[in-house]
Amino acid sequence: MAGSPDIRVAVLRQGARTSLGTQDWTSPGFGPVKAAKFFYSAVTSDGSSVNHARMGVGFTDGVNHRSVSVRSRHNRTTTSTERAISNSSVIVAIAQTTATVAGKAIFDSWVTDGIRLDYTTAFAAAYKVTCVLFGGADLSAAVKGITTNATEGGTTLENALGIDPNCMIFAGGHGAANAGPTVRNDCFISLGFAHNGADGPEQGCATFFDLDNQATTSAQSAVVSDKYAGWHASASSAGSAITGAALEVTDWVTGGIEATTREASEASLFVFLALDVGTADIAIVHRKFLAIMATQTIQDPEAEPQAVICLSTTSQEDLNTIAVNGDASGIGMGATANLAAGTEGACSISCVDNVSTTDTASHTDDTFFYQADDDGSHKVSGTVTTGSGSFNPRGITVDYISNLLFGPRWLALYIQNTPILKTIEATVTITESDIEIHSSSPPANTAGRIAQGGLQRGKVHRG
Repeated sequence: MAGSPDIRVAVLRQGARTSLGTQDWTSPGFGPVKAAKFFYSAVTSDGSSVNHARMGVGFTDGVNHRSVSVRSRHNRTTTSTERAISNSSVIVAIAQTTATVAGKAIFDSWVTDGIRLDYTTAFAAAYKVTCVLFGGADLSAAVKGITTNATEGGTTLENALGIDPNCMIFAGGHGAANAGPTVRNDCFISLGFAHNGADGPEQGCATFFDLDNQATTSAQSAVVSDKYAGWHASASSAGSAITGAALEVTDWVTGGIEATTREASEASLFVFLALDVGTADIAIVHRKFLAIMATQTIQDPEAEPQAVICLSTTSQEDLNTIAVNGDASGIGMGATANLAAGTEGACSISCVDNVSTTDTASHTDDTFFYQADDDGSHKVSGTVTTGSGSFNPRGITVDYISNLLFGPRWLALYIQNTPILKTIEATVTITESDIEIHSSSPPANTAGRIAQGGLQRGKVHRG
């Protein structure tokens, strides 16, 4: 990592506030924060699942803020599903039983080594929220939204970001953004990545829909691994078809991107966090979850990650048409970082397709991913920073601590990250009689050199 750009990513996790007021998210030693991503599902205990599918994701760069939230009610004979897009909040919760906002947090300020949120609408419970901080001297960030051209094949240019991004994290809920935000019928959510790779744009997304006002549930999910950065369902989607517009990043331009509308002649809004990470390694990787409890090493020749953001669905196919799982459709996200005091966090939602009484749930855990079926009795989860999981050259090793009988898909963004170094002053006295020679050659990665029979004073760097 010597000479690598100064890019910092940290993952934090705590419960949402259940009263009005502020809440700080800090990682000691992180330094100034440039942007943050938040995500949650409506669950208060790690490793748990609860009825009703409710989740949200949001971004802030300290000036601009965007979020997407969705809900699908449980145990209904007619589906009741909603979504909302905010242009002022970073976390929004839709109420469990009504189509109203029942929790909202906005950006308050940057604080030392972190960010402060202001809860302007208290949450009903302390739902587990995961925060991803982005910083470092060589990172720039911008948050905004882009609306696709209303004609298939048409383009939209966004070139006023104030940075030249080479990495973007997308979220969409299909509809206009406002401060309220307005809660609309139908549960649509799309999550995706795009990266300006050596051979042009690299991108992928996960998408989920659960239609409102249906006597029989119509819910599907899919991973699109190498085609689009976002793909929305529309109200005419049903069964195994997504009929909404997709966003393909077709060019990286000064100050932003060019996006092309695919799949449908329909304007659709996608909000995003754009990052300029300089020369840091970035890669988008796609894998299938293991169907057994084991370890899985996922590497990419272009990456040396120390931070990873994961998207997942319950769909088994890689959909470069639409993938369908008729049992339990779902979508989730997770994050992990290889920093001092680093952590992991994941959440997901699910809905059983093609049933006359809705069967929906929310899930969360302090792991890298946590994708479950309707009630959480079957789940796949894994860790990177504990157990047998680890970061390693060119990738990560995931330790599966639970598994499904089938292997659904997941998509990940690998980010090179600068470890936070802690400096410890130490004085060491070594005499010649203290030294045992076990090898004729020095170790490959020594922190310092010892002069035989002498005294050395120095600093030890420990990441």
